[in-house]
Amino acid sequence: PNNPLGKVLKCEELQVIAELCVKHNALCISDEVYEWLVYDANEHKRIASMPGMWERTVTVGSAGKTFSATGWKVRLEKVLKLNSILKPLSHFHNLIGDLC
Repeated sequence: PNNPLGKVLKCEELQVIAELCVKHNALCISDEVYEWLVYDANEHKRIASMPGMWERTVTVGSAGKTFSATGWKVRLEKVLKLNSILKPLSHFHNLIGDLC
């Protein structure tokens, strides 16, 4: 599912994207935060499950969305930011978020 429209890509659409990634040796970043919010007759399929895509797909998910714990995630993030290893990653994450 794609936020904000709720579009669920069909297998044929995923196949076209997969073929382009393989053809151009491209990395696929797949936002699957809403993978569990599929309604009606729609079915979620991970692009990483398509032929040739496992090794070239980075899947982004969200425990906060999956387990309805978004407030907990924010609090946990604040605690983790105290760790010296995660501070540079947090800065990078904020920078990328501003660019996208």
